[in-house]
Amino acid sequence: MPVGAYRVKFLHYDEGMVRWFLFILVAVSAWSQTTGPAPSEAESRLRERVGKFYSLLQEGRTSVKSLRQAEELVAEDSKDQYYVARKPIIGEFHISSVELIEGGQKAKVVLTAKVTVMMVGAGPQEFQVSVKSTWKMENGEWMFYMDPVSLEQTPFGKMYTEKSGAAPGPPPDLAALMANKPSVASLQSKVKIDRTSVVLTPDAPVQFVTISNELSGSIDISMDDLSKRIPGLTVSLGASRVEGGKSTQVKLEAKPGVTVSGTVHLFVAPLGNEFDVQVKTQ
Repeated sequence: MPVGAYRVKFLHYDEGMVRWFLFILVAVSAWSQTTGPAPSEAESRLRERVGKFYSLLQEGRTSVKSLRQAEELVAEDSKDQYYVARKPIIGEFHISSVELIEGGQKAKVVLTAKVTVMMVGAGPQEFQVSVKSTWKMENGEWMFYMDPVSLEQTPFGKMYTEKSGAAPGPPPDLAALMANKPSVASLQSKVKIDRTSVVLTPDAPVQFVTISNELSGSIDISMDDLSKRIPGLTVSLGASRVEGGKSTQVKLEAKPGVTVSGTVHLFVAPLGNEFDVQVKTQ
């Protein structure tokens, strides 16, 4: 099994996802291609740590010892949040993408996972979503940490906390939210892609695909690692975070004289949209 392709059940402690689901609980009632080059040593070590962390959390459902071992992979400045965060149950998952940032000292990891959430009036419901986690190097090891800025972002706008120091404004009309009962499909439909098939030609070797966000809050766009390694194709994502009412573009560029045929997999967090863009040369 390749690194990062874990198929286990675990508990996830990402407070950003937790806050988003808490909001949705109120608002909704039922709601590969070719093998690329080996990842860098730093990325390989990160993938191993991510797998170990979530495997320990899964074991921690019946073993306090495993939970304590998982705590050893949490950065010191995030331990308090880690302890108090509610824990949605996440089932089958795989690592979709890993992005090393800040000179390889931090990283963003995106999982595609099945998440079970208790819904008001509907009981446990399973969703397939993109789940983000953030990691950083601490004493030479990758450590899970909670980014306070990312935690406040939801598809419905910024969710303020007491620590943010910003005025949240009036509370939402919960009765109206319950009455509207938006479905998962209706929310996902507000994130759109203009096309899912691209033919690159000698006259037009560079083309763009546009993803639009019609929600009021931000979303995050990512792609899996294999999409970045399609032979003869360079894939570049414009803005990975797309604010409400905005859009971003994915640049597709064929290398001269190379035949391209592959699928670019794009993921939208936290709604769980997946867009597959077929790309070939002519």
